Amino acid sequence: MASYTKALAEAVKELPKEDRKLATAMLQVLHTTPWLEMRDQWDLDGRQIARAAAWAVRTLLKDLKTRRGLPLDQEVET
Repeated sequence: MASYTKALAEAVKELPKEDRKLATAMLQVLHTTPWLEMRDQWDLDGRQIARAAAWAVRTLLKDLKTRRGLPLDQEVET
């Protein structure tokens, strides 16, 4: 938990305090737990799982950058 909090501090710094924790937790979960589900349920190999997980993480990091502190439960206008 501490290493993810440190690694993502810059990406979540503008969010409200509770949302910083939620975003960090979600990014950690995406980096770990889905591997088992994608392997066991979807029969994906490591390369496919890494590709999907990287896309999800990039998408969330892009959202965090564009929302400029807007709470997570509010849509970002593009």
